[in-house]
Formats: sequence, structure tokens, C-alpha cells
Amino acid sequence: MTVVSDIFDALDSLLDSTLSDYQEFPNPYALESNADRILKKGYGFAYGPGTNSNRLVGCKHTFVQEFIVVLTNEINTTDHNLSAFKNIQKAIMEDVNSVFLAIENDEDINGTAVKAIYTSHGGLEIPEGDRDRYLSVEMSVEVEFFQNRS
Repeated sequence: MTVVSDIFDALDSLLDSTLSDYQEFPNPYALESNADRILKKGYGFAYGPGTNSNRLVGCKHTFVQEFIVVLTNEINTTDHNLSAFKNIQKAIMEDVNSVFLAIENDEDINGTAVKAIYTSHGGLEIPEGDRDRYLSVEMSVEVEFFQNRS
């Protein structure tokens, strides 16, 4: 296996321990293909774009791999219960903060990377579709790593 696979496995472990009360999506690339029971409080992560950071250190190149982390929570209240809806929003954002802190506290992702940075999130959204209502948020994590030239 290569470094990018090792990083994937280490990030998987980090997210699994940070989001222990969540279920992991079988398919993070297509939320609509996942079962409702998982989307109620689910997470997944996927490979995003990768970049050659165009630096040579010794005999190694550095690369940056983006990972997209997605959280979903069920909106299990009526349309008119403002207090409950606010609490659902706050709860998912607290979990976003937990992911941020976990990456900040393990910025080399268990020794597999040069550094990992939580770069952004896209804000809370309600995914389109004919299913029950969920809140979701997509976070971006950039991981820089060394790759041997050969």
C-alpha cells in the first residue's frame, strides 16, 4: 500500500473514534444511496481533489490530498418547533467542532502525514430528494504527505 492508503486508514480510525455515536455511510459519494437508518446520524469521508504541491524534499515529492467529511443528522421535529430545530443545528455543529479539534490535536494523522488541516465546511444544508429531512454538512480536510520519487 502507498502513503495515501495509510492516511485514509488513519483518518478512518480518527473519525471513527471522534464520531463514536455515528454510523458510517457505506457510500459517502452518493448520500441518497445510503439507508435512512444510517442517515439519521451518519458520517462518511471520501477522496476529494489531490494536488502536487510541487516541492521536492530530499528524494521525496510532497502532495496534498483533500478529503471530504460529511455528517448527517435527522430533523426529527415539526416545522413549527423552533427550539428543537435550533438544538439539532447546534448539535451537528458541535460534532463538526469535534472533528476540527481531533484533526488539530493529531495534525500528522497518527504519523502518516506531514500535516493535516481542517480547511473549511460548506455550512448546514438540507439535501434535496424525496426522503425524510436531514441536515448535512461537508467539511474539507487537506492532508500533505511525502511520496517517494520512484
